[in-house]
Amino acid sequence: WAVEDPALLAQIEAALERLERRLASLLGFEMDGYVLVNLEAFIKIVDTIGGVTFDVPQDMYYNDPSQNLHIDLKAGKQTLDGEKAMELVRFRKGYASQDIQRTKVQQDFLKALAKQCLSIENLSLSVIQEYAKIFDEYVVTDLTVGNMIYYGQQLMKCDFDEMKTYTIEGEGAMINGVSYYPLYATSIVKIVNESFNPYDTDITVANVNVVTPEVARTFQKSAQTQPTEEPEQPDQPQEP
Repeated sequence: WAVEDPALLAQIEAALERLERRLASLLGFEMDGYVLVNLEAFIKIVDTIGGVTFDVPQDMYYNDPSQNLHIDLKAGKQTLDGEKAMELVRFRKGYASQDIQRTKVQQDFLKALAKQCLSIENLSLSVIQEYAKIFDEYVVTDLTVGNMIYYGQQLMKCDFDEMKTYTIEGEGAMINGVSYYPLYATSIVKIVNESFNPYDTDITVANVNVVTPEVARTFQKSAQTQPTEEPEQPDQPQEP
């Protein structure tokens, strides 16, 4: 989508602000801002820079006509265009750990994408103008232009080979027929204090509001066994 309807834009912004508050409650500190990126922007950026070279970790095949999702990738180092890159980051069914492995592949790909976007050959005026056009059409954010310029300048100083990504640990749980991934509060606190805490003192478990595996298990409804009634027997005729 490209959000042109003011009413729809207002709804999206309100939803993002609620998400900001929920993340602040989860992590123990306020967010600096939000950025919502349409998947079409992802495809266009990859195509704008001529594709991204990436080592696909395994053969990937998945076909789901109901959501127009068709994935067919071979393992190995290759240059992915926008559509193939989208197949890579959406694949999950063939991983032993499914969403966990998909998250790692997404993180690795985004690092490769950022590194290539900010390479010298992709910082020409024409490419920067194309970035701006895509951002203006497909991104919703509360960051100011000054914010974005600052973050862009800081990003250009990064050593992408040293960039770290994190995934909060938890465990899978099936609750009332629905799959969840409750998080460990200690894992959140450890990651936040090591790399994200903006305060002078450490955030503790008491500062975060999270559904842990222990709490999640209390949501499981106990099986309700209905008493089995004996079927009524038809009246038997009495013998004379």
